[in-house]
Amino acid sequence: RKVTIMTDLGYVSEKNIEKAMYSDLIIIESNHDKNMLINGPYPLSLKRRILSKKGHLSNEDSALFIASLAKQGTKNFVLAHISEKNNDFELAKLTCFDILNKYDLVDRIKISIAYQDRVGTNYILKTNS
Repeated sequence: RKVTIMTDLGYVSEKNIEKAMYSDLIIIESNHDKNMLINGPYPLSLKRRILSKKGHLSNEDSALFIASLAKQGTKNFVLAHISEKNNDFELAKLTCFDILNKYDLVDRIKISIAYQDRVGTNYILKTNS
């Protein structure tokens, strides 16, 4: 089985897609909601870094990445590295579902959250044998 963990990406490159393809489970950052970040308390320099290619994936960017991987057959995703100041667990999940609905992928995959303060969903990945 293949588990892929992707955080602190900044943006989704072709190499990221290649490395994540054929994973049985992907843990991927859904760090911020762009509006919350832009209007939030962080200094402008930090906001710019987070939004840059050396920053973090937004909810929307993460969801689009998940959609591309789901089309390739990945079924299990965990949203992680969710900002406490610039995001919300439910907002991250809802944004993901909104985008996945556009591609008719919601019923084909499982999305859960990696919480910072409690246990999330357990996954058991069985071998083919």
